[in-house]
Amino acid sequence: MNNKTSFLSDLLHSLFGSIYQDFYDAKGLIVIVGTCIFTIIFGLSHILYSSIINYFLPFVTGFSLTFIVYVIAWWMLLDIKVETREEEYVYSKKGTEKSKAYKFTIVWGTALVILGISAMYYTNKYRKHYAHLCETFVVDCNTKVYHLEDSDCEELQDVDGLIEMKGYEIKKGYTFCEECKEYKEEMEGMVYERR
Repeated sequence: MNNKTSFLSDLLHSLFGSIYQDFYDAKGLIVIVGTCIFTIIFGLSHILYSSIINYFLPFVTGFSLTFIVYVIAWWMLLDIKVETREEEYVYSKKGTEKSKAYKFTIVWGTALVILGISAMYYTNKYRKHYAHLCETFVVDCNTKVYHLEDSDCEELQDVDGLIEMKGYEIKKGYTFCEECKEYKEEMEGMVYERR
């Protein structure tokens, strides 16, 4: 009896257990809907700097549960399953010699996993960059330094002529205040700890 399998399907089956087949059957729908939503939000984020897009971007990028499900659905869709005889499949599970076709699925599955994790990492970086562009800052044009709008930065105490600007309006050559940068990283760390 022949059985179609691959390294990635074996791995995902061991992770998902009983819901693997339901997830596998829905992979096409997840990819289509996810691609439409991702394309709309990601496309709009290149055209507009909006708080609404900034609100929804974390749900469809990075290490969010919805984006992880989307990436796993892509893995299932792009996975190449090969036919193996039942005896060969059982032996390959036990660690004996695997067929060349199955070895290829190990390489292909590993490449898909690396690409998926890279997609999560880089979309997460993009989400943070977009959030920075949408944020409001207080800019000191004389020193070419910008500060967080709601910070208690000591440098802002005696400065006149500050201008409020969004992140995308700030010109190149301006630097982010070190004290404000540390405060922002500290606040982001507290948010991640609460999750």
